[in-house]
Amino acid sequence: MTAPGRQIAVVTSDDDLSEICRMQAAALKITYGTMDRYTGFTEQFWSKKLAACSYSPTGKRGARRGWSSEAFQAALVAFCFDLIAVHNPDKEAKLRAWMAQNLEQSAGPSSMLTAGEHKPVIIRLSARHMKKLSKLGVEARKKIPLWKRRAVARKAARARWRRQECVAARS
Repeated sequence: MTAPGRQIAVVTSDDDLSEICRMQAAALKITYGTMDRYTGFTEQFWSKKLAACSYSPTGKRGARRGWSSEAFQAALVAFCFDLIAVHNPDKEAKLRAWMAQNLEQSAGPSSMLTAGEHKPVIIRLSARHMKKLSKLGVEARKKIPLWKRRAVARKAARARWRRQECVAARS
């Protein structure tokens, strides 16, 4: 791993990340179209993603969506970023104060569990309950047109035959 370069900025929100990407694109003298081609996203993806003010189809301002994992990963690669996590004691103090005020009032200190104290959740379904669920499925199936039910049945049959062929081929 190479040594980290200069610190560009501190990111505390998705708006900060968008602003930093805009600054980095200008510093690298790279167009958003070049970034679209480099990252493999659709045309004008980065133009829309990094727009200073975005509009929704209904005409309302500020309807920008958050960063998907793919877009975030592509931004790190395309804009030559590395993410370095830094502990912030001020934010930790805020979190601890909030937890002390909100969690212990509602749950009480004795009911707060540590990682080793969690009990598994076991759900037992009776035969009567399963029968009720199957009746719901039957009722839902009746609402589907016959031609669609037949298509689903054909697809299931093909899958069963394929599975048998795979098992026979392995033997």
